[in-house]
Amino acid sequence: MALFRRRPADPTSGIAGFWAWWAAGGAAHCAGAIAAGRAESLADVLGPAVEAVHRELSWELGPGGVGEHVLVVTAAGDPALRSVARRWLLAAPAPDAVWEYADSRPVEQQLDWGLSVGGRTVDAADVVATWARTGRQPELDVALHHPALAALPEGTRGELTFLLLDHALGETAVETWVGAIDTLVRPPSDRDDAAVGDLAALRAAVQELAAEVGEDAWALLEATTAGGQPVLAAARQPLRAATAPHLDRHVRVELPYTDLTDGGLPGPASLEPLREHQDDLGARLGADGRVVAHETSGGVRTLHVYVDATTGAADRVQEVVAGWPQGRPRTTVQADPGWQAVRHLRG
Repeated sequence: MALFRRRPADPTSGIAGFWAWWAAGGAAHCAGAIAAGRAESLADVLGPAVEAVHRELSWELGPGGVGEHVLVVTAAGDPALRSVARRWLLAAPAPDAVWEYADSRPVEQQLDWGLSVGGRTVDAADVVATWARTGRQPELDVALHHPALAALPEGTRGELTFLLLDHALGETAVETWVGAIDTLVRPPSDRDDAAVGDLAALRAAVQELAAEVGEDAWALLEATTAGGQPVLAAARQPLRAATAPHLDRHVRVELPYTDLTDGGLPGPASLEPLREHQDDLGARLGADGRVVAHETSGGVRTLHVYVDATTGAADRVQEVVAGWPQGRPRTTVQADPGWQAVRHLRG
């Protein structure tokens, strides 16, 4: 795959302009250039078109799974750009026999490829990986070793390690299920706290972790405040922006409740209304937002809601919580494409 980088003022108009150009002949031109063996020439064609969406997006061309070719426009790990890339994809035409589209690097199913940089090639089949689950979050800390990596400058070594993982696991899987990422200059030794294997074994471990978590899983958390009050929290698993990159605005909702236990947690007369209000909020948001976590302590439940900034979902949140009967709710809204506001609930 060829990798190119390239920005604008208004991503919405840039996205519309891109797909208008694509339908008017861009798709046919690009397919023709590939068929003629002139794929590299498309840097001068696709580059400006992607630049009109955002100049710091990356794009790649490769063989498709449904169509003959896949066009990938990706944020390349930049949280601030994930929503732009996802909206570009949501506006894409349906896949056909020639083209399909993605907003993250897909998995290279066969590990018979290599990546070259600085005159050195890293063959995927020769990479050794280690992985371990070290925290409460459903994620694996991963390190990769290959003899060629040791001879590269540190920055290049790190970038190549990320690219290896993106191609071996798929970019979305890396951002969803992988925690710390490191490069090993020396071959890994067997350790009790880490598994060792090739990239295929690492891929299987990530798939196993995803299957273990399943759909719509929540984790329950407990803590205490500095004053000794109990705090109960619940968070979706995995709590990662990559699971819904178009939800890039954080709405913090504070709901006071009147039926308190001695520890400040909700009693029966407040617990059920809190649950019903959260369910109602989720139903009203639909695909434009979701409640990803909540924290409860000292007579207040705080809901963490992420919404699509290009819709009226934030206003819908305000409308729903305005009807809360047990006190005056408080809401704050801020842009947060990387979901940093809930990072403390990831562990």
